[in-house]
Amino acid sequence: GYGQDLRAWMRDEHRAELDTAAALRASPIGWGSPRPDEVHRRAKDISSSSSVDIEQAVVVGGAIAIAREGHHLERSPEEIGTAMREYARTKTDHSLLEMQAPSRSLSALQAPSGVVAIAALQGCSNFEEALHNALRLHRAQERVVSVAGALAEATFGGVPESLAAMVWRELPSQLQAVVMRFWQGT
Repeated sequence: GYGQDLRAWMRDEHRAELDTAAALRASPIGWGSPRPDEVHRRAKDISSSSSVDIEQAVVVGGAIAIAREGHHLERSPEEIGTAMREYARTKTDHSLLEMQAPSRSLSALQAPSGVVAIAALQGCSNFEEALHNALRLHRAQERVVSVAGALAEATFGGVPESLAAMVWRELPSQLQAVVMRFWQGT
């Protein structure tokens, strides 16, 4: 079903533009685009519904491309995180990207999911820590944790085997086939 935030948005007669998960859809862009400068063109293709969508798709897709490149060049997670935040600052102006130790504040609750996910990686040394930070920053939005997971996978070189195996067992066979095709194509 749909999350509580989306249901509340649908009931609101005066609803504003919604961050409609472009950040989630942008994860494959970062994996499929070898350079961050290619991300903008591809982001437009997946997020034509609003300017917020395009901005978040660019931020997340570009950050994943940067993390992949940084991991390939054997950069530390801290160096990768700094490069992702610097890139995000060129695309969006949000105070959460400036904080040394992001906290669950009004700033985090009002930030787009891609910005919160990038902030969640700050100071993390592993995949699980990044997910924990994302939950701490924005418990109400599973999208933030999903995007943080995509960023953490690129930053730390994959999903821990124990976690991947647990999730794999829960996926229906049709989704397992989609995942396998994706990984064979990257």
